[in-house]
Amino acid sequence: MSTSVLRGIHKYAPDDLYVTVGAGTLLAQLQDELARDQLWIPLISPWPESTIGGIVATNWNAPLRMRYGYGSIRDQVLATTVALPDGRMIRTGRPVVKNVAGYDMTKLFVGSHGTLGLIADVTLKLSPLPRARATVVARFDRLERGLACGAGLLRICRVASALVLCHLCDVPGVAPYVLFFTVEGLKEKVNAELDEVHAVLQAEGIAMVVTNDAISGSELWADWVRSTPSGVTLLRLGVAPKELPSWLHNHSSLSQRVPFIADLANGLLYMQATHGIQELELALQSARESGGYVVLLNEMADQHAAWRHAPGSLDLMHAFKARWDPRGLLNPGVLLEGTNEN
Repeated sequence: MSTSVLRGIHKYAPDDLYVTVGAGTLLAQLQDELARDQLWIPLISPWPESTIGGIVATNWNAPLRMRYGYGSIRDQVLATTVALPDGRMIRTGRPVVKNVAGYDMTKLFVGSHGTLGLIADVTLKLSPLPRARATVVARFDRLERGLACGAGLLRICRVASALVLCHLCDVPGVAPYVLFFTVEGLKEKVNAELDEVHAVLQAEGIAMVVTNDAISGSELWADWVRSTPSGVTLLRLGVAPKELPSWLHNHSSLSQRVPFIADLANGLLYMQATHGIQELELALQSARESGGYVVLLNEMADQHAAWRHAPGSLDLMHAFKARWDPRGLLNPGVLLEGTNEN
């Protein structure tokens, strides 16, 4: 079953800051249409073929979710039209930002991986395109210095849309850890936050800092995820944001040999298991034991089924699935084997 023909804008209300589109609409095409009016959906996907319905169904968030006013995909989706397994069509939510009447059924379908219903269209909240954007880049020889600097920057975030620490294993002669801090919004607010960023960097003794408005931290993240080599397992580890620096510090030997991007503001760590997942198992198990999770994100996931995430709400998901889709028609075996982050 495909939603590829469910494309296009159904209703566009720029003055009310929402748009309704078919689930098969490409995110890139929608962004191009909205940009004509200096608007956009604060969503970024690593893959140009990503559709709105696919992004909503998988709950695939970029680092820019950290920015106040953007939020996660769950915050961007206002309403949906969904086809249920018994053939009924339902409409959840309303095209208004403040909608608190009754159960918020819309969020039930965000991250459901198509197991509860087929998303036909989605109503999304619009945001003005940022008038200014800048990315500060700082390089570090040691992981500890990068984490300390990231902790200092996290305390001053107001219009920041990305704070990511990258490990570049395969670049000889270059400091292996690179911190990207992106700010965007009104020019005055961007400049004010940049002044604070430079103060933090100077206090940490970081001399080499480059400001570049050509690429954001989220776009860098998307490029890195998309370029994961064939045959390499891509993982996402999630812990409480305050716990992520400690986890990286406690597993510094792993952090020195595995390529990764750490989304410090959201507590997410993306890793490429270049030498196989077996070398990571003990470290990943420690994340689970501390209340975190690990999921495998690419085509290699089927080879490592034991690492599928089983969320604490799994029993509730079973109950929803049994009630709404008793015959198991929709995407069987996906959600209930714990492959999604809800």
